[in-house]
Amino acid sequence: MEQRQRFFTISRNQYQLIFACIIVTLSAHAQIHTLPSEKVESTPITTFSEETAAWPTQRYDSELLQSSNLSTFETLNRVPGIETRGSLSKGSPAITFRGSTKANRSLLLYDGIPLNLADGIGAQELLIPREALGSIQILKGPSGVYYGAGAMSGGVNFQPEFYTRSRLRATAGSFGQKGAFAAASLINDERNQVQLTGFTESLDGDYPYFSPTSGQNGTRTRTDTHTQRGTFSGNHILSGYRLGYRILHAQEFGSVPGAIGSPDPTSAQKTGGIYAFKVSKAYGPRWDTKVYASNVQTQSHFLTEKTQVSYDSRASETVTGFVTSYNEGAELRLQLLGDYKESSLSTVAISNKREQQAEPGLLVSFPFADDAVMQAGVRYLASYGILTKALGVVRTYENKKFWVTYAEGFRAPSLSDKYAEYTTFHGNHDLKPEVSTQIEVGASQQSRKHDDSFLNHFNSEISVFSTSYDNLITTTSDFSTLTNKDFVRIFGGEAAASYPFDLWDIGLAYSHVNAKFNNLPLALTTEHKLQASLAHYFGPIVFELQSTSWINYYRTASNEDKSNWNTYDFKVRTIGLTDWIFSAGVYNMFDEPIEYMTGYPEPRKRFTASLERLF
Repeated sequence: MEQRQRFFTISRNQYQLIFACIIVTLSAHAQIHTLPSEKVESTPITTFSEETAAWPTQRYDSELLQSSNLSTFETLNRVPGIETRGSLSKGSPAITFRGSTKANRSLLLYDGIPLNLADGIGAQELLIPREALGSIQILKGPSGVYYGAGAMSGGVNFQPEFYTRSRLRATAGSFGQKGAFAAASLINDERNQVQLTGFTESLDGDYPYFSPTSGQNGTRTRTDTHTQRGTFSGNHILSGYRLGYRILHAQEFGSVPGAIGSPDPTSAQKTGGIYAFKVSKAYGPRWDTKVYASNVQTQSHFLTEKTQVSYDSRASETVTGFVTSYNEGAELRLQLLGDYKESSLSTVAISNKREQQAEPGLLVSFPFADDAVMQAGVRYLASYGILTKALGVVRTYENKKFWVTYAEGFRAPSLSDKYAEYTTFHGNHDLKPEVSTQIEVGASQQSRKHDDSFLNHFNSEISVFSTSYDNLITTTSDFSTLTNKDFVRIFGGEAAASYPFDLWDIGLAYSHVNAKFNNLPLALTTEHKLQASLAHYFGPIVFELQSTSWINYYRTASNEDKSNWNTYDFKVRTIGLTDWIFSAGVYNMFDEPIEYMTGYPEPRKRFTASLERLF
């Protein structure tokens, strides 16, 4: 049965308890796992999105993404070095890599299709079909060479799952959650895969809260969300050509209550779509060419109930490009690539603005020494004359990997940054792109359960990094416009280890981020995060206990605004030995108050359950 890497979590929130926490959790909890999957699925005929070869990445399976049944951003909080804000609080969901603080500095992709648009708010969760994802690929740190503009602090590539069997799943949970998911495997053979999925979910969203920053408590109301999403995907081999296409359409409506200190109920309606096509052909044993085109678009309508003022926005991005590859053996690889992007944005403050960007690039991977590969790459942002570079050496020896990497990233100012026109605020069309650099040193090991050496039984990974951001786009002192001014240097490290027993799996993880500007911590960063969990197999059932601790989380750039909290989760699920798959859990079981953003407390203890039938 196929094995897949997993993440689980636990810990404490006081410095003096860290050592005791580690001792206790070593006997009862865990963090990274290689667990049998409950779904044995086929490998797609073709990979729609590009891989990053030997460059250090992390992969997680669909269990991480579907574990809460509520939010993709929320579950990514279980990955060391990543901080996210949940979507149920309606407090601007976002994802932060190692202290990058803003959503639009991290690029999210769906099967290689970039989802960040010209509105400058980052990818919308509406466009990520978490109900039908197979895995995620994460590049931490600047990824401009691989993913282009927008991947200033990192990239997350959500990859769909192609099922060999059709299925129907029902979900339910706290806050009025009701949902259903269906996937139809229309064709699945050696040359063709065609899949259709549908998803619907409704939440009344009302939950009790306690705000640690204000001391207020009550019930968070008017947070309902109703989502419908469908996908149509295919891979084909036709006369020597490999063809892939991805189509997604989604809509969402509900209410946004505003901050608890200044409630401002607003109704919201959103629609979005992804339309992508890729074709590739091999020319002999060494040459391969891919061409692709994609369009991503969103439309939003907001109506503020107090003033009856409505706001509409429309954003779209079309990308066309190519990748020509030359492969000599298993390690030598040369890639010439190019993207051409056309972006458009229309809002109450921007009237039908458009821009174009060209981003050619070159990637080289070649043997450097015994068991070592050097990777180098450049990408050129033609509109601004910026050349972004990456260089890394990766050595693989048996089940171990060692790497030293240098990478650069950039984020071009969005159309909103440059052209927004409000009564009291104006964009700045002279803004420079934000740029970033990172040096990282790391090592990892994959478990060998049947090896004679005890140490080889561990899954482990450790890395240290230094990241700098320059030309950061921030508001002026009078908040009237935007300007480039800030330089920030961030230091940190991550360590994780797990040990798989026959019927148990335990492990721990720790991440540290020292992110400060003018001796003050950056907002929305966590200085220390401890994670661990325990998994136990009992026949066809897996029991999982997991937790995460945030130590010194900074909501704003103030030392007085730091907070500590723990979340403890329990889950039970089957591992697919029959045609039925069951999962149930309780999250934040001790009802810990959480508030990532001031005025937007998160939901607390909740229950979820799902039942799936395979056909």
